[in-house]
Amino acid sequence: MKFKKKISESIESKFSKLAKEKNIKKEKIYSLGLGEPYFETPKSISKKAFSSIKLGNTRYSDSKGSFNLRKLISNKYNEKYKVASSSDNFLITPGSKFGLYLILKSILNFGDTIINIGPCYPSYEPQIYLSEPNAKIKTINLEKDFQLNINKLKKKFTINTKAIIINSPNNPTGKIFTEKELTEIFKLVKKYNTWLIMDLIYEDLSYLNHNIITNNTMLNYKKLIVVSGFSKSYSMTGWRIGYIFTKNKILDLMLKINQHLITNVPLFIQDASIEALKNHDYQIKKFNRELKSNYEYLSLKLSRLGFKIPTYVGGMFIFIDISKYGYKSDLFCEKLLYYQKVAATPGIFFGSEWDSHIRISLSNYKKEFKSAINKLVSFLSSLKNN
Repeated sequence: MKFKKKISESIESKFSKLAKEKNIKKEKIYSLGLGEPYFETPKSISKKAFSSIKLGNTRYSDSKGSFNLRKLISNKYNEKYKVASSSDNFLITPGSKFGLYLILKSILNFGDTIINIGPCYPSYEPQIYLSEPNAKIKTINLEKDFQLNINKLKKKFTINTKAIIINSPNNPTGKIFTEKELTEIFKLVKKYNTWLIMDLIYEDLSYLNHNIITNNTMLNYKKLIVVSGFSKSYSMTGWRIGYIFTKNKILDLMLKINQHLITNVPLFIQDASIEALKNHDYQIKKFNRELKSNYEYLSLKLSRLGFKIPTYVGGMFIFIDISKYGYKSDLFCEKLLYYQKVAATPGIFFGSEWDSHIRISLSNYKKEFKSAINKLVSFLSSLKNN
């Protein structure tokens, strides 16, 4: 296969091996590494799936997704982002990750250039190459304060630029792109007639009440494609259901690919997602309150050690620079796990340029999270005193 050398497996690190060993021994681990909501899928959502199965919704269905689900998502976007959408502008996919693959497969041609912003979700680059093995990726890394250098970004754009991917809130930094940054990106996108791909899987998790998107003109851009889903908002990570939004006719091509690869997302999973949208906004609000509380505790504790904690953030993660302690991220996380039984995610998982950082997940029960942070602070203090 032409792309096989470009597709790497997940990094198997010393930290990962140690974590597996401790899991096998069933040792108590304090997690700061969780990449999904800490709570179980709300019971009424699961019950809805069971009742849908009992009603016989186990056969083929519309490859685009059920009308009722698409309509509800459309209503949500019209209210949340003030965009005039309809059910026809949405495609239901088996997870947002597959949704991104459909997007990339539909727009990329041989030799196309795509701009990616680092650090990013580790699957982005493999997905690009799976979609088009001969694509060229231009990566622009965020600055140390996680601001986007617009002048550097401008140099990445050329007449051969096909698309740019924006993930906001960002994994792993938690960064929400500011209105100013999005406006500058949009200017470049329009100038070069480029596809704007927005991964908004964490769009509901803005615990500091920052707006994810405020530019209505951008939302009506003819080459805008949004991918999102239910995993993070409703703790439905294993259900594998996402969606694509665009007003562009490219959605018809995505639908054809969807038809040939998966036929349809199971209808009972779609019915469960309807239940989530209809009756579980309170769960999102509760989750945001917990994330905010954990963020505030983290900020208080780490600011006392001289860490600069970002303030324009959302999603589930915070990315902190541990370079002053003299360890690369994998060894740092290995020692943290060994001495304090606290698991965090090494920054190298998100690219070699980020080996000086670790990712902290805010997704944990308050008491458990505080214990983990206290142990992290104790570990950092011991390093400082050595």
